[in-house]
Amino acid sequence: MTKIENSGSEVNTLDLGISFVTKEVPREIFKDIQVKVLPGEFVSICGLSGVGKSTFIRVLAGLIRPTSGAVYLDGELVTTPSKSMSFVSQDYSRSLFPWLTVSKNVALPFRGKGIAKKEIQIRVTKVLAEVGLSDFSDSYPWQLSGGMQQRVAIARALVTRPRLLLLDEPFASVDAHTRFELEDLVLNLVNEINATTIMVTHDIDEATYMSDRVFVMSGLPARFTTEIDVKLPKPRSQSITRSEPEFLSIRDELYRGMRR
Repeated sequence: MTKIENSGSEVNTLDLGISFVTKEVPREIFKDIQVKVLPGEFVSICGLSGVGKSTFIRVLAGLIRPTSGAVYLDGELVTTPSKSMSFVSQDYSRSLFPWLTVSKNVALPFRGKGIAKKEIQIRVTKVLAEVGLSDFSDSYPWQLSGGMQQRVAIARALVTRPRLLLLDEPFASVDAHTRFELEDLVLNLVNEINATTIMVTHDIDEATYMSDRVFVMSGLPARFTTEIDVKLPKPRSQSITRSEPEFLSIRDELYRGMRR
């Protein structure tokens, strides 16, 4: 697989915080988060369910306005979703349009962009081949398994060759075997386009396997309480990497960080 000439984005947060009002009572979800993600880096945010991980990544995406602080993408303040960013959620069944074929779902990001139909077709055909769905381009999402639907969602996110890819627990709704396949698929595709990637997950094995760095988000209001550099060899292998002593050591450190 040949890398595409592309530069991942740099992401910076400054004193980032958000709070909601529930029954007239304000509740701080997270506060004072400062983090820098370098171009081409794969960073995971780990934490227990309900700690605020999905809210955090939606703030990064420009989908939620922070209560305090700011997010910067390549030095520019983020107030709305960036054209150079793609987002994949865990709810693949709702993210795809059931009345559109697989190829038309994948082509949606090009709508209204003034790109020639032939170029769109080339891009869509290429990315469907990369995710193993060449034979299903004329199928509809409801005709596919859950894992295949998530492949469509991943293809749609990567067809534009984004500089920043945001993943919100993208494999939480699939079985273990499919999860491993999708993890390797994403790592290969992200490496090909040199995209900066930020993923939130509660799965510490997944975070350890896929990441260059992992942050643990915990507390109330939540903060980043642990940061771990993952210096496992690349490319990674589900069978070999997960049996490495360093993998087990990092996983245990993440577990302790989440339980504090």
